[in-house]
Amino acid sequence: MRFVVLVFALVGAVVAETPSDGPAAASVDLRPNFRAGRAASYRFWTQRQTEHRRTFAGRSSSISSRYVIEGVLGWTVDDVHDDGSATCTMKIEWMKWTITMPDGSNRTNDSREQPAEDDPRHQLLIAMTATPLEYEVAVDGMVNSVSGTDAIREAVDQPARVPHDLDFIESAADLAVLVAAPEKIEPGGRWEVPLSWTHDFGLMHHQMTFTLSSLETLAGIPVATVSGTSEMSLEVDASKLPQNGPEVEVELLDASLEVQIMYDLARHEAVGRNSIENRTVRISAEVSGRSAVTVGKERIQSQVLRISED
Repeated sequence: MRFVVLVFALVGAVVAETPSDGPAAASVDLRPNFRAGRAASYRFWTQRQTEHRRTFAGRSSSISSRYVIEGVLGWTVDDVHDDGSATCTMKIEWMKWTITMPDGSNRTNDSREQPAEDDPRHQLLIAMTATPLEYEVAVDGMVNSVSGTDAIREAVDQPARVPHDLDFIESAADLAVLVAAPEKIEPGGRWEVPLSWTHDFGLMHHQMTFTLSSLETLAGIPVATVSGTSEMSLEVDASKLPQNGPEVEVELLDASLEVQIMYDLARHEAVGRNSIENRTVRISAEVSGRSAVTVGKERIQSQVLRISED
């Protein structure tokens, strides 16, 4: 993980501070340039920190937790269609999941190791690393669909633990491509795209704004730096709330997302990504005539770095 962080930070600093001697063209095409058989490997790392503060009957308590997921995966272009879209495969080589419990202890599962005992988390990691997923990706980089997830659900004892298909689509959208990328854009230019991803209480809707920040040449490779921000709203799914008991209200109090992407203009794929997302959600209910309020704060940081390409 430290290697990923340091390399990404170093390259990001070079991009930010090196005077531009990049492409002379006034505009560039940020869409994928799919080539059948082209492959790349990426190292990924995600940390999610949560804190929940509960207030009831004049008393307050808080609980916090953290988990880190890291690993290596491959991304391969299998077939390029006549319209420029492509069928691609994502295959996770290995994945490690470390959970820090409220008492400070760690629980770790690593797909490369044998579990000490029957553990549904480890079973899930094994199923995910054993199953390649197939994606349909549009000519502009939008990830339209995923297949293969049913095989993961069939391989585990608790299928409900398997992420939703939309989660797998989000993972692909945050990997090699720029979603809804424009065919022609100049430095300083922007494009917007609405995206919706899963949330514990329903769907988190994003109105993403991407900006082409700069064009550079690094080690002879033309590179575009893209930044992104999002306006976010939460659509609550009533089926995800407690079905028995008092009525529960869920409100998104605050949310922010910042993304930085380095994009290889020679291969038209991402070199590295860094994103930081903060969310604050308020959950309230009336219990025995008294108000019970829980405010949950989340901070999710994700990094992806291309480590090899064919």
